Amino acid sequence: MKKIIFQITCIFGIFLLLVLIVIDYLNIPSMLGLRILNIHIDLFGVVLNAVVVISLYVITFSVIDRRQLDKDDNARQTANILILSAYKQCKEKLGLVNDTIILENYIMPKIDLNKSDLDNSIMMNLKNSPFAEHEKIIDYAATGAVDAISLSKYYKLMELYKTYVSIRITFFDIYKYTGSKHKQLQNKIINEKNNIELLLNTEITRLEKEIGTGASICGNRNKGSDPGNTGNTENRCQSPRTK
Repeated sequence: MKKIIFQITCIFGIFLLLVLIVIDYLNIPSMLGLRILNIHIDLFGVVLNAVVVISLYVITFSVIDRRQLDKDDNARQTANILILSAYKQCKEKLGLVNDTIILENYIMPKIDLNKSDLDNSIMMNLKNSPFAEHEKIIDYAATGAVDAISLSKYYKLMELYKTYVSIRITFFDIYKYTGSKHKQLQNKIINEKNNIELLLNTEITRLEKEIGTGASICGNRNKGSDPGNTGNTENRCQSPRTK
């Protein structure tokens, strides 16, 4: 729409300028029997200046607006990439703690269950490492690059993940017990595992789709919305940069 307005304004301005030049060159008013002295020539200059100013305004507004759209898209894409990376790292870490051999032989020997999570560096690393870019994600959310629903899901998954890791490590040997309460706890852990994996897979699929679609939209806008673009304009949206 903005591109169409820009084109119409430019065409109108060029047309008006050509008409004024032709009228002046052929002295058409005299040919029509009009008295030139009664025509305010300065009026044409005023009209021409107005057309030039309007054209420059439209061009400037179009360029600034397109750059702002590119900036917003870049921020949104970057935030999505950071969140997607966090979710994929959650899946990777879940794969470790859910592997009984790895958990019992390589993780548990390094964890002191008599200490709190804060005093166990391995535990804290497993829980927090997927969210190393948390502050950047929150910064992007503050600017509107992350919508409220996505941010809510991010916090929900972060809490579910951290809680599950703590429970899984704390009760790493629960499968060795056969009591009814132990069976209930086993089932709860399994349900938590299935729930978080389902949510992670759903969000990963959604984000991968959004990132792919967003890159495509940016590319199309760079080719189509830039006045005078010939199709070789550098794509400023396809390579999101972190802050």
